[in-house]
Order: sequence, then C-alpha cells, then structure tokens
Amino acid sequence: MSGAINPVQSLVETALSFARSKKAQNGLIEDLERGVESSSLVALRTSLNALTLPDLGLATTWEHCFQPNTISLINVYPHKALWIGIFCMTQGARFPLHDHPDMIGMTRLFQGRIAYRSMDILSCSQDVSTAQVLTSGEVQDSALLWLTPNRGNIHEIEALQDSVLLDLFLPNYSASRVCTYFQEAQTLGDQVTLKRFAQPDIPCQELPYTGLPVN
Repeated sequence: MSGAINPVQSLVETALSFARSKKAQNGLIEDLERGVESSSLVALRTSLNALTLPDLGLATTWEHCFQPNTISLINVYPHKALWIGIFCMTQGARFPLHDHPDMIGMTRLFQGRIAYRSMDILSCSQDVSTAQVLTSGEVQDSALLWLTPNRGNIHEIEALQDSVLLDLFLPNYSASRVCTYFQEAQTLGDQVTLKRFAQPDIPCQELPYTGLPVN
C-alpha cells in the first residue's frame, strides 16, 4: 500500500541513528543503565515493539523454524555498524554464558518462554573473571531485554518453550568484537567465578529472511 509504514525499515533507520554516532551510543548506554526513558530510547523501544512476526516473514505458523536440538538464525540486517537478526530457539536449546564486548544489545522476545540470566563483570584476568548476577529468571512473551558494555554484558539464554527472539546489536561483530564463552567455576551468593573456554558447538541453521524489505 502506497505510503504505508514499513516497521522493519523504521527500526533499521532508528537504530542506525545510534550506530552512526558514538555520542548517541554513549547517551543510549547511559539511559539504559540509569533507567532513564529519554526520547531517543523511547523511539528505539517503540520501533522494536511495533514489529510483528508477519512483518519479519514469520506468519502464524513457523514450524519450519524449529528443528530438534537446533537454533535457526535469520539475518535481517547484517551491516557494518549494526546487526539485526532473528533466533528461533527450539525448546531446550541454549546459548551458554557469553559476552558481547563493547556492544549494546537489545532483545525482544516475540513468542515463547525463556530462562535468562545476565551478569556484570567485577574483575577479570586472562582466563578467570569474577561477576555479579544482575538478572535471573524466566521471561515471557513480548519482553524486552538489554545489555551494554558495562551492564549485563555476560548472559545466557535457554528456551523453556519454542521461542522467537529478535536481537539488535550495535556496532556489529568484527575481528575485535567476538563472543567469549564462560563456565561457572564457583558460585557464592550472587557472585560467580567464571572460566573462559572455547566456543561450544551450538547446532545452528541459517534460514533466509522473507519479511518486509529493508534498504
């Protein structure tokens, strides 16, 4: 329909306004960490919340996305300054504890139920880190989660039901921005000792993006 709003394109344009400006990114980090609902953060949240699964090419049935013991990945907007993608996580699928160095991340849960835990790094050495649990619990439909370089950057996700999530990260991954994976060595209250380990084998299949067009 002529003149109709494309919510996927709107999200990309809103996110790129942050991705292209370090000052805007720093402001977004501060807003998220302080819990300040600035106009720019509200605009980004609004764009994320406006999306529907049909907008993303996932109509009322999406069984093809869920394969046993497999996570399906759909790249929506892989750009140098920004990455947007969809994960369809079959019940029982899991992303172990990992980080997103120097990145801002926002996750919208569209469908399903997940267990989500995030941590702040307190100290780190070459192979061992001490972290404090920031959030831990179950997350239901339509939740919006976030992380910054400083808060909640180490996290893990387990699908308790077949679940559909959209991730937005800025900037995108690069040779200097790759995920590190961790194992828990010791837990005392809400403080956890973590040891780095090699990236685990996470069965994943990539599916084509069939949603609304993005420029």
